[in-house]
Amino acid sequence: MSKLAVIAVIVWTTCLVGGSGDRMTGGVKQVSVDSDNVKNLADLALDRYNKGSNAINYKQLIAIKEAKHQVVAGSKWFITFTIGEIQCPKNGVNPVADVHHCPHQTTTRSRDVFSDYMAEGLAEQY
Repeated sequence: MSKLAVIAVIVWTTCLVGGSGDRMTGGVKQVSVDSDNVKNLADLALDRYNKGSNAINYKQLIAIKEAKHQVVAGSKWFITFTIGEIQCPKNGVNPVADVHHCPHQTTTRSRDVFSDYMAEGLAEQY
């Protein structure tokens, strides 16, 4: 292999892996679903989902399946989680205090939700 080809491979590999740092701007990085930031952002996404939904009952987080983070002009998070309907109606529950104590509905199916949003400074608030 020529010297020029070796240099090109080294430069390309360095660009591909992002140099010596952990984080490459623009690169999507897998994040642990057990991370406090991921849990807090999933709760925030579910809260927004419940507020925007016209369902009679609240939905509750069952499991976080996957989380990814991307650094662009801010932080972009990609979180896939499973939600299920609970037995507490929206008109009879204080969502901040009581929604986590409501039992799941046994007659409804759970479903996966994908949340893709910019979280500029949100994760740092927790």
